[in-house]
Amino acid sequence: MEVKMGIEILGICLVLIIYLCWRVFFRPFNLFRDFGDLGFESVSKTGNDIYKRNAINEMRKRRKNGKLPPSYPNGWFAILESESLKAGETKEIYALGQNLVAWRGRRSGVTYVADAYCPHLGAHLGVGGEVKGDCIQCPFHGWEFDGEKEGKLTRIPYAEKVPGFAQIKLWPVTETNGFIFVWFHSEGSGPSWNLDPIPEIVEGKWSYRGRSEMRVACHIQISRDIRIWNRKCFLDKPILIREEQTIKLFRRWFSQFYYENSNSDNGRTNYFKKG
Repeated sequence: MEVKMGIEILGICLVLIIYLCWRVFFRPFNLFRDFGDLGFESVSKTGNDIYKRNAINEMRKRRKNGKLPPSYPNGWFAILESESLKAGETKEIYALGQNLVAWRGRRSGVTYVADAYCPHLGAHLGVGGEVKGDCIQCPFHGWEFDGEKEGKLTRIPYAEKVPGFAQIKLWPVTETNGFIFVWFHSEGSGPSWNLDPIPEIVEGKWSYRGRSEMRVACHIQISRDIRIWNRKCFLDKPILIREEQTIKLFRRWFSQFYYENSNSDNGRTNYFKKG
């Protein structure tokens, strides 16, 4: 009996060791950090989730109001990991200050991204919408918009004809290196350059070891000094000393990614002037 019990204990210990080894050395790393970990630590120590959310919102309201840097430069932006969108699936997306819907065609496997709202009565296509072939079907009245035909309306279940002018805006999309990217341009111009695939990723030479996701109340491109950026304001003309001239040079260089229409969001952008 004692021998049998000893074998069982040894077996349990062996299973635990194998599990711990898998968790430490083989399981993909997945780090998620919310506001409570990025400059609002005092909130995370006390209170329930509702209290934390309200406290963080109050802190953000108390933040000094000031000018904001240009919202988004012209270029490609990653909005989803490729593996997170299966054929026939839809995703509700909020990115670049826009509500979007992404779906992957059942037939082609192609990914499409469009403005989220149906032009019929304004239903969000990403909430309850279904994929029919390469079309996205509105969850409200079943209108179908075809991704292969530039988002044009192709079918209304209860109508004999469809208005030829009805369509949803499709965003330029490319999928490479394990991510789905959309093209943003302040003046609506199409892509002026393409993303190059990274051979080590495409050919599987690099193994996936994990990911990190952080929520910060600041500009989309900022990742350093998060606690400071969560509470700072943008200065159009900061006081710079001689040793900091590279900041001015960087602003001049970065201005190439903005155009006059970059300040179309009520004047909040276009603060990087050329010259």
